[in-house]
Amino acid sequence: MIAAIGAIAPVFAPIVIGWGLKRQSWLPEPFWLGAERIVYWVLFPALLCISLGSIDASSMPVAATAAALGGAILAVTAGALVLAQAVSLPAPQLTSVVQGCLRPNIYIGFAVAAALWGGPGLALFSLAVAIAIPLVNLIAVVLLTRFGTATPSWRETARQIAVNPIILGCLAGILPSLSPAKLPVPVADTLKLLGQASLPLALLSVGASLDFTLLKGAPGSLLAASFGKLVALPAATWFACRSLGLDPLATAVCTLFNALPASPSSYVMARQMGGDHRLMAAILTCQTLLAVVTLPLLLSLVRG
Repeated sequence: MIAAIGAIAPVFAPIVIGWGLKRQSWLPEPFWLGAERIVYWVLFPALLCISLGSIDASSMPVAATAAALGGAILAVTAGALVLAQAVSLPAPQLTSVVQGCLRPNIYIGFAVAAALWGGPGLALFSLAVAIAIPLVNLIAVVLLTRFGTATPSWRETARQIAVNPIILGCLAGILPSLSPAKLPVPVADTLKLLGQASLPLALLSVGASLDFTLLKGAPGSLLAASFGKLVALPAATWFACRSLGLDPLATAVCTLFNALPASPSSYVMARQMGGDHRLMAAILTCQTLLAVVTLPLLLSLVRG
């Protein structure tokens, strides 16, 4: 437990600093908007590309990892939809609760994986991102198209998925890893440099996005989304990993991936596609706060 706290504390420290900087208005609002944009469109895709491009997929448990992550995600999605329908949750709230149960903040995940497991952990976490992020984005987009108050066309929905920078970063990294040709050294060095800049700026931006005043409303939805994301999904993932015979490190990384608080991009998607974006913002804040406790506890139990 002490080791897990020691590894995670430096990850949450920039989040706290970002929250303090935003609260004190030390930096203007346009800075945070620009920081989020450059992380999302440039820096983080570069990190994904270089991380995935350096792995040897043939030596990794790709099929078992995909089965464990995908099985857990689909099971929790089904459970969340059934419960939401049973309590007659309004459709926009339903989309935010389900997004809150599924979409991970991979900025935090990359930083924790690097701190705990170094290169092997980063490689496995990158594999988890490549497998699960397209799936959770697809689920979120389909639900928002079906239940959101906005009505984007299926063509526009497909376009949004196709140009998603996280998915494109994964593809750009996977293709070199599957071929004998490697990235040219200047290209690899540039991507590595950009990737190194992504996590500090991303964590500061996560802190700046927190708004504790939103926690007063919809306590039932907040509790449901937080329980689903921080307890039910990692528990289902751990069970799936053990059932499929994944080794301790792969089990720990997959469980970490599905135990992360919800992604800030969930708010953007909810706002653009007619979900309950205020509830989504509250879920992000609540889960990030709770993860300070749940992540060290979970990692002390499953650390590989």
